[in-house]
Amino acid sequence: MLLANVFNFIEWFSTGNLHGTRCAHTATVLTNGKVLVTGGTMNDVDATSSTELYDLVTGQWKSEVNMSHSRMWHTVSMLKNGNILIAAGSGCELS
Repeated sequence: MLLANVFNFIEWFSTGNLHGTRCAHTATVLTNGKVLVTGGTMNDVDATSSTELYDLVTGQWKSEVNMSHSRMWHTVSMLKNGNILIAAGSGCELS
């Protein structure tokens, strides 16, 4: 488990744990205030397609639907309509 922390501009405090250790992932604040964590690697070698959503109100992480491709070191962009664009990265399967 990976411990997460929140900073409220006064102090850091612990919150719920992600479901797995990650590096080379992205974390994106959504328009509803939740944080979407996508991809990365959980073993320092293989990219993952897993995603998790953090809810500040509950302090909990929830596993979400996997991306269609595993990726790490990717980019995430918030589009004007609220959708998320995930592009590039290592570990992507190209067809």
